[in-house]
This record gives sequence, structure tokens and C-alpha cells, in this order.
Amino acid sequence: MAYVKRWPTEGFILASDGELRPQVLDTLRGAELTIALDAYVRRAQKGAEDAALLAGTSKDLVEATAARVLVELWPSTTPPHNFPALLGMAFVALKLKTPRDKVVSW
Repeated sequence: MAYVKRWPTEGFILASDGELRPQVLDTLRGAELTIALDAYVRRAQKGAEDAALLAGTSKDLVEATAARVLVELWPSTTPPHNFPALLGMAFVALKLKTPRDKVVSW
């Protein structure tokens, strides 16, 4: 199936059969993914009054950002589809603390 037109800022693609479909972040790379992530941020900001929209969009944004981190920092790694594993791997890739790190008292 060949896609004729993508609208990453709107979250849709127009397929060659004329059907308008939602854009899947997993199919995007590079600048196109950055544009789509920016669109998610704008949608979350606009939906601040709608808790369900905000929660769903926020999770999608965190998941897509974590996957982007892994692709950029560990190019040979295919990001997992398991959200906790994906988030944990992104934290490790960025050298951030995780619950497995030992607590240090000052």
C-alpha cells in the first residue's frame, strides 16, 4: 500500500485508495517524527480541560519520545512494545536513575 500524502502535524495519512487513516508514530523517522511529536504536545496543551484526552495523549507522547531516544542512542535496538520495558530502557540509555538504582543518603 503506497501512501500519497502524510500530515504528521495533524496525525493522518491519505492512502492511495483514498482512505484517510490515523498516523502511527512507529512508522515515522527523523524530522517527520519530530513534527508529529510536536503535534502531540500541542494537542495535549489544547486538551488540558479534557482529562481523558490529556492522559491518552500524554502516554502516547511519553511512549513515542522513549522510542525515539532508543532509536537515536541505540540505533541497532528495536524499541519494545511493552511500555514499562520501553520506558526503563530509555531511562538507562539516557543514564537516568531508575527504581533499581541504589538510594544514596546524604
